[in-house]
Amino acid sequence: MEDDILTVVFVRQSGKIRSIKVEVKKLFYLAAGLISLILAFIGLLYGYVFIYRENSDLLAMVEKIERDERIISSEESYKSDILEERAAGEIIKLKEIEEEAREEIAKEPQKDVVENLEGKTIDVFSTDSDSCKVTVEDFQVEKSDKIPGIKVIFKIINVNQISKITGYWILVVEDKKKRTVVYRSFPNTTLNNKGEIVDYKSATLTSTTWFSIERFKIVKAEFEFDGEFDDYDSIYIYIYSIKGELLLKSKYNRWSLTA
Repeated sequence: MEDDILTVVFVRQSGKIRSIKVEVKKLFYLAAGLISLILAFIGLLYGYVFIYRENSDLLAMVEKIERDERIISSEESYKSDILEERAAGEIIKLKEIEEEAREEIAKEPQKDVVENLEGKTIDVFSTDSDSCKVTVEDFQVEKSDKIPGIKVIFKIINVNQISKITGYWILVVEDKKKRTVVYRSFPNTTLNNKGEIVDYKSATLTSTTWFSIERFKIVKAEFEFDGEFDDYDSIYIYIYSIKGELLLKSKYNRWSLTA
């Protein structure tokens, strides 16, 4: 028998013997191919399992991230709702405080001054423009005991009391009882249709309107008007500095009190 020939003997029931000669090389190649196929199948199976596991891990990670994001978004939304509720509550509280403050201010008496014109009680209240230098206090209107007319009295006060203030004042009377609003001024000064000073320099020629306030000092103004100033609705006091700067505009409204 040759080395590269393998003799296979099959015995059948009939008693006949057949021999098949198979080449050893072909059988080796066949076995190697079968083993390669098995290994390839195992490799594919392992790769599939590995990829499936990786995909499962990735899906689990994505789901966890999405879940965390939903939780964070829910928490942020909750916090935002709480902050909005708190802000709304604070706004409501501020509005309530403002309303209470307005009610308290409304209850407090304004700068009331009693007029004494022929025994009638008149209220006068002041609405001043903002000023950090001067203010007007103790404003009064009385019936003149010298001439047919009225007497106006008020005090000019140095607010900051830091330095000397020099300037002048102008009075403007507003009368609305007629068909058209009439404005008069003392001293005579050019006014516009709103009663505002147009040419303030003309008032500087009247020395009686000048004032000079030292520190911790009060200037008291007292002067009388004839009958044309008697019938008035409002009195404005304009106070200017020596350079013509408007330091204060103070308005006093008048109305009769009924018993």
